[in-house]
Amino acid sequence: MRTFSFLLLFAFGICTLSAQWSAPSWGEVFLQNEIPEVHIDIAQESLDLLLHPDSVYSDFEHEASFTFISSLGTETVGNIGFRLRGNTSRLAAKKSFKVSFNTFTAGGEWHGLEKLNLNGEHNDPSILRSRINWEMADQAGLTYSRCGHVKLFINDSYVGLYLNVEHIDENFISDRFGSDARNFYKCYYGANLDFISNNQEDYKQAPWGTRTYELKNNGVADDYAELVHFIDILNNSSNSQLPCAIEQVFDVDLYLRTLAFEVLIGHWDGYAWNNNNYYLVQRTQDNKFTFVEYDLDNTLGIDWIGIDWSARNIYNWAQNNRPLANRLLQNAEYRNRYTYYFDKYMNEVLTEEAISVRLDELLELITPDALLDEYRTFDYGFDDDAFMASLDEGWGGHVSQGLKQYIQERYNSASQQLESFNNPLVIDIPVPTPRIDNNIFIKASVLNGSDNLNSLIADISWDNGFQEQVTLNDSGANGDLVAGDNIWSTLLPASSDLATFNILAVASGNTFEVSCSERKAWTSIGQASLVINELMSDNATTISDATGEFADWIECYNNLATGVQFSDYRLTDNLEIPELFKAPNQVVSGNGFTFTWADNDHNDGANHAAFRLSNGGENLYLLRLQNGAFRVVDHIASPPLLSDQSYGRAEDGNNTWILFDTPTPNESNHLVYIDESYTDLIAVYPNPTRGIVTFSESNCYQLMNTSGQLLKSDCNAVMIDISEMETGIYLLKIEERIVRIVKI
Repeated sequence: MRTFSFLLLFAFGICTLSAQWSAPSWGEVFLQNEIPEVHIDIAQESLDLLLHPDSVYSDFEHEASFTFISSLGTETVGNIGFRLRGNTSRLAAKKSFKVSFNTFTAGGEWHGLEKLNLNGEHNDPSILRSRINWEMADQAGLTYSRCGHVKLFINDSYVGLYLNVEHIDENFISDRFGSDARNFYKCYYGANLDFISNNQEDYKQAPWGTRTYELKNNGVADDYAELVHFIDILNNSSNSQLPCAIEQVFDVDLYLRTLAFEVLIGHWDGYAWNNNNYYLVQRTQDNKFTFVEYDLDNTLGIDWIGIDWSARNIYNWAQNNRPLANRLLQNAEYRNRYTYYFDKYMNEVLTEEAISVRLDELLELITPDALLDEYRTFDYGFDDDAFMASLDEGWGGHVSQGLKQYIQERYNSASQQLESFNNPLVIDIPVPTPRIDNNIFIKASVLNGSDNLNSLIADISWDNGFQEQVTLNDSGANGDLVAGDNIWSTLLPASSDLATFNILAVASGNTFEVSCSERKAWTSIGQASLVINELMSDNATTISDATGEFADWIECYNNLATGVQFSDYRLTDNLEIPELFKAPNQVVSGNGFTFTWADNDHNDGANHAAFRLSNGGENLYLLRLQNGAFRVVDHIASPPLLSDQSYGRAEDGNNTWILFDTPTPNESNHLVYIDESYTDLIAVYPNPTRGIVTFSESNCYQLMNTSGQLLKSDCNAVMIDISEMETGIYLLKIEERIVRIVKI
């Protein structure tokens, strides 16, 4: 009989990801039951240069045209970038290519994709290994790339059957994790995660021409501090300190699942054995790194080392200097969980019967186009017989086993190696969401072992001294959002502004604290010297950034006469992800301004936020870290805005918000060149007004918008009715002088 073990867990796990953020559908680009055609039309001289032996390692992108033909129709995209991709595969006769839709067209995308990888799979006689692996990763609930086979034509010449694989970039990350990455690194050969020093520069080495840890975003800052911090914790925490420390900065549970899958499919060219072919993605919502694999072709019986990967011990898989795999498996709880996931995937995902059926289906699908692929035979002599027998037999050389053969032998070997294990109960307590409505929302994600969970209890201490215990539930009622999604939650009125809480789990007769440390959450809006002052959500021509792009923007204002530290603040349009913009390290001068581009583009600099504003109106929040938790210190619900129209405070820092037809980005919110000294002679009241404006004596007037367009005029008037006009600022001209009228 199995018993149950419990882990004090912080990291978002795969169940959380599947519940809140999941991969998009395979869609119209990665068709599963047909093989579309991809046509690349490129100038012959460009193609000759691209394929020339002297430029084979160049990443220069040549301009070309892309056409995709399937049963759904024909689509053509012009002005794409086209180049070689890969490492050693660049020397192959059947090369791999990268298609870029945004190289020559700023912001260019096709079906939400900026790039595609067209992989030749030249060392796999079946041309199926990568695809079946990604399909199994999908079934296992891991972070995976969508893919599908295509027939590739270059200048109308058929160059073979290719695997069309989704590129890992900001769009990929946003689709999987709900927002752009704070940082993400592409990790090449040599990225073993060993600690070198606390000097960032030591991790920017590029012995093979590309940095071993290549920062793919935030290139302007080029800041490796958080990567170094993660590596430091991984290597230098004591055995007893490691679980609580590493789970503050890394999604351990997702990695244990990924490692089990990596070992199961014999992916020796990944991190654990070959310190290669993975990404580290730092999620914005919790600042934790997560592990994402790529290039799954050297698997399922492919071997260049002389090792039988189907028989290699599943616990001693990694080489010695692989601290991420080795240190985690030295921990008894993590080792138990790895064993549990390995057994689960072996019996539910990589099952001989199910995979055998799927491989037969795929082989039947690709056979006609594979047999016409002459390039398939050029590199290793994979003839038609080798292709047709590739599921059941090894070809020899580096292909030691057929796919079905590998699966059977891996299953038999691993079954003998698996240690006894318990079904682990794994619970995540995500970062609490700050509130402004005097409520508190507490949730816990049960990542595994929910069948053995009796109850979850929030043990809350309020800052006014009141204490209470509240039961969380997964019923879809009493504050829980969705029944049966393994996210247990409660929404309850706040007893004061700040709550400190922990979660108690009751399972199999045991009660224990879930997390290593308490959580804190603010339930009301606070105050700060810095406030949101003006914003624009449809910037067409008003102001451009350093790259010449016209993007949404946000202006903040310092109400104090002395400077404040901007890095203490955050901006977001989603309170569940409070750090969508982490302010840079700068001082906002007394009564000064800050200016932030809301363009979802980290690469353009530290003053670019990881979100955009909706011109249909939305909420914007300014937060500050206070007593160990983020608290909202300013909030504005922006109305729908027209092109080049801004929404801001009528005067810097005051409480009246109006529409500006003449925005003032990074400047005071006032109208210049307006003489109001005449008001001692002619009174205009009330101002601001909701409709009727009265003059102290009759006069002629002209009413204009802030662009100078005449809206109304009259003579011998003692009042003007603007009740039907939109809120905002208007210009009232009397006796050649102008006064501002604020409609609220």
